[in-house]
Amino acid sequence: MDILGQVLGGNAGQQISGLLGADTAKTKSGMALALPALLGALSKNASKPEGLDSLTRAVKQDHDGSILDDLGGFLGKAATGPGAGILKHVLGAKRSGVEGEISRASGLGGPATSQLMEMLAPILMGAIGKSLASGGGQGLAAMLSGASRQAAGAAPAGMAGIFGMLDLNKDGSMMDDVVRMGGGFFKRLFGMRR
Repeated sequence: MDILGQVLGGNAGQQISGLLGADTAKTKSGMALALPALLGALSKNASKPEGLDSLTRAVKQDHDGSILDDLGGFLGKAATGPGAGILKHVLGAKRSGVEGEISRASGLGGPATSQLMEMLAPILMGAIGKSLASGGGQGLAAMLSGASRQAAGAAPAGMAGIFGMLDLNKDGSMMDDVVRMGGGFFKRLFGMRR
């Protein structure tokens, strides 16, 4: 979460909104909804041995965190980057539904939401790679689970439908497991109210 804060804090929201041709406030709202959704989906995938193995290989082979060293350069060519492939693996058939919920809750249009997700997925994977490389002593599954809980607890209103689609613990709702774990990360990062 600290790595994401360093990378996406400051004027990143304005830069991304400019690339999307969208309102900055709606873009930040979309970001604050998309990141917890992506973390939740990654955590769900990593909770299964085959998903954890696949994610670990992907991080080691393709996501060492170097993408974060030149965020502006990456964002300028994000349309041809790995975002769509990452989303296919992370969200699968749920991608359009998750994007639809984020679009509805943020006010960001559908095409802009899709582009935003394709920008954020490689950034998130880079942050995961950088965090693992720095050696926090946690395994990938534990790190994602903790980050997912923190992100979901700090996420703005509008997440219930998104997390319901992901249903991490298969009880029909992810929010009951994560809201109490909150923190103000996304609120502080994007200057938003919950």
